[in-house]
Amino acid sequence: MRFGAENRIYLILVDSENLEQSWKMKRAFSLIEPKVGEYIDNFSASCLKTVRFSYGKRDYTALADALFHRQIGYFCEVY
Repeated sequence: MRFGAENRIYLILVDSENLEQSWKMKRAFSLIEPKVGEYIDNFSASCLKTVRFSYGKRDYTALADALFHRQIGYFCEVY
């Protein structure tokens, strides 16, 4: 099994009208890219959340954040 305790930024894609089809939103790069770029341009490490966890017999600390991209029909928002 592969394991990594690196810092992470998660992008969560949600189609509010059809949750089962949310995976298809990853194709909408032109809709997602501007908001991800805005996040990167305004990035501040102080906004990251500290995540502490154990794996095996070791304790780990990582930094994480999440961007939520929600689509409702033709309307998209990222927060």
